[in-house]
Amino acid sequence: MIVKSVISGIMFRNVPFFARERGRYGRKTRIQTYVIETDRLILRLLTAEDCEAVYAWVSDEDVARFMVYPVYTSMDKVKDWLRSLRESDAEIHFGFERKTDHKLIGSGSIGPDAAREGFWGFG
Repeated sequence: MIVKSVISGIMFRNVPFFARERGRYGRKTRIQTYVIETDRLILRLLTAEDCEAVYAWVSDEDVARFMVYPVYTSMDKVKDWLRSLRESDAEIHFGFERKTDHKLIGSGSIGPDAAREGFWGFG
């Protein structure tokens, strides 16, 4: 089932799917994924397959100087980071994909604000 709602020209889709890997007791694990679409972008969950695209911007010194992370110097570090996102229960991490060419051009997250209880933050 796909649930769609439109708010100010932004479409949100909550799409349940079954993961490829087997969960506890050998059953497929049900995972929720979220997709947000604007006129120009698709915001979707980051996956391990995004490693090369992510490395393109996290290894760029001109980009990293404006970010909270240092310049990444290896694909292995990016793979570790992408793997860690699946373990994060507190935040939802989105990749920003251009609709015109389906190129992943950035990422961001939303989750509880650690500095202010009861508030949500984004980054």
